[in-house]
Amino acid sequence: MSQRTYHPAYFLVRFRCPALPPAWPVSFAIITAWATTGERWSAAKNQAADQRLQTRLQGFGFWHWRITGYSPEDGHAEEGWAVKMPLDLARELGREFHQDAIYWVSDGECWVTKCLPEGELESELAPVGSFQQRLDAGFRKD
Repeated sequence: MSQRTYHPAYFLVRFRCPALPPAWPVSFAIITAWATTGERWSAAKNQAADQRLQTRLQGFGFWHWRITGYSPEDGHAEEGWAVKMPLDLARELGREFHQDAIYWVSDGECWVTKCLPEGELESELAPVGSFQQRLDAGFRKD
């Protein structure tokens, strides 16, 4: 792993969905458009950014599903999107929406990766754990 640091909260994340999709893709990104780590935006600004992200996803035509990542410690939550798209494009989209990092789920494992500025070396994937075990009870398939 490189010397790049991740906010500790990234490794404590839990997820919830208003409803489960019929099936999760084998690999997908989880992207939000909410305030970048360390910043605070108004609810209206976060919602407007989320709407712009949803519009971009619809324009791409990729499968996407509403998912919310939240902290079990302080309750902070950010609505986002599970999106079936290539990892490099997901990082690029994260950068476009001023994200520090995004999640990547592949074969049931969840990872976090930085959305580095263009021109920097590609970010590594840092392991977070089992996606299903981080999906709230009642919203997962055991």
